[in-house]
Amino acid sequence: MPEKRKTPSQKQFEKENLDLLLAFLEIVNDSFRLLNNQIFTLIPPGGGMDNKMPSITLISFIRTHIIQQFPYYCGKATKSRFKLVTPTKDNIYLKKLNPRKRPSNRKSKANDLILYQLTKSNEDKGGNVFLGYTTDKMFSQALGVYAVCLDGKDLVWESNIVDLAKKQKAKIIRLKKRGEKLALKKTAVPIKTEKENRE
Repeated sequence: MPEKRKTPSQKQFEKENLDLLLAFLEIVNDSFRLLNNQIFTLIPPGGGMDNKMPSITLISFIRTHIIQQFPYYCGKATKSRFKLVTPTKDNIYLKKLNPRKRPSNRKSKANDLILYQLTKSNEDKGGNVFLGYTTDKMFSQALGVYAVCLDGKDLVWESNIVDLAKKQKAKIIRLKKRGEKLALKKTAVPIKTEKENRE
């Protein structure tokens, strides 16, 4: 019988994977820019483009950058199931998220095990977290970037990576004013929040 996984708290997950989360925000932004400035100039949306092509192209860009920048997260990543494993043995799945910030997964036993935080392994007992983006129908931009921990239909917690990056940027500014340094990569925050996009 499958056993229940132990999910990390939001605070713990953000703290232990902060560099990855902030870099993911930049990677998503860069990937949307590549998609719109290069791919869409050759094959515009709504023309002869397959409906799945934008999301497949985006995730390919994102995976490539993650492998290059964070190879130590990618030991369990395969072409069929691109899974990142954190230093504390939690699993991260990169996904396009729907407007409710839920992963777009086909119904299957394997996907249900992930979604309902279940495991049949004695070694793999860490929590499952979805790291992804929301976008519009034309894939013109990322409307938001999130880390989401679910237990079936129930939300365990949701981390808004745009807000997280803004807090980190403000923290760096405060430390600079005091003449202190923070040992983190310089991270841009180019993506607007969903609220800002609606305004």
